Amino acid sequence: LKASLPDNVKYILINHTVNNLHSMSSFLHCDAYVSVCDYLKKMTTWPSSIHESRRISILNGVEINNGPMLQIADGFISGRCHRLIPSKFKIDSLKWIDSIKKEIPNHVHCLIGNSKVANSYCDKSSSCKYLGPIANRDKKMSIIKGFDVYFYDTYGHEGASVAILEALASGVPVICKSYGGNTELIKNRVNGFIVNDLKGFIKPLKDLYKNPLMLAELKIKTIEDFNNRLHIRHTAYKYVQLVESLVGANH
Repeated sequence: LKASLPDNVKYILINHTVNNLHSMSSFLHCDAYVSVCDYLKKMTTWPSSIHESRRISILNGVEINNGPMLQIADGFISGRCHRLIPSKFKIDSLKWIDSIKKEIPNHVHCLIGNSKVANSYCDKSSSCKYLGPIANRDKKMSIIKGFDVYFYDTYGHEGASVAILEALASGVPVICKSYGGNTELIKNRVNGFIVNDLKGFIKPLKDLYKNPLMLAELKIKTIEDFNNRLHIRHTAYKYVQLVESLVGANH
């Protein structure tokens, strides 16, 4: 790329995924390499020719969800909204949700995404509701806003999940495992809970179900933390500063 650009043009490589981290070394002449969380930066095998000053971490952010709330079920609602692929979804998690029905009697778990297996299971489930893929982002965000808690049961490392960010932007606390950049987004008892495995989801779910005041306070803290750390303006400022520093190097 560098050879095809005018001499005074800078270019930046942005990485948001754990897939093909080694590909970063194919772009030896980037002026800056941005990882969207510290985890990705740490996991990248950097060629010795790429100086530390060119390796930058800028945490992902999204806009706050100021849209209306759409409540699609009654009761205590958990939900998820992401690609329902093997690294992010297993039918075992739905079976587990049904198994805790006695402990959380009016628990409804909603899935937004595309999965024939999930659809088939939810048709017979006492707790799980399959909403399918929702292309309209405003509608999707309105549904997420109606969740009491975001249930993010994934099975592999990733960067700074936009799915988690969209939940937090809606004021919905997130329960997730400590994979990848999750621990950079979620702070225990501030905007959610980090757990070790699927069984670890039960305590925070029960605590929030049994204590509506605790849930209400957690939702307030979730929005406050989002505005302080994860709003897109923080991300944008850092990119502006990066671009200014690179352009300034030409003068």
